[in-house]
Amino acid sequence: MTYSLAIIRPNELGQLLAAGIVDNYCWFSWSDNGGVTWNVGRRVTLDMVDSEQPGLAELPDGSLRIAVTQSDAVRIYGSENAGESWTAVAVLT
Repeated sequence: MTYSLAIIRPNELGQLLAAGIVDNYCWFSWSDNGGVTWNVGRRVTLDMVDSEQPGLAELPDGSLRIAVTQSDAVRIYGSENAGESWTAVAVLT
């Protein structure tokens, strides 16, 4: 297995949020106890991505964005439900 991980600060609920690449797919997970244990996680992308570290951001309204590279483009995925599901929101070429 290949891992690449990006972690941001705790969100307003005190959770640690993480995005990473596992075997060329982007995953999202969170910890409710400061990183001692982690949720099983949710796969963000259906297509394989490059192994570069993803970018993860929490917007002021609480929605989430993850940026990953796929071939020659940066794809942005968004979640409006705390990471339960993800949709493609932009492609930057």
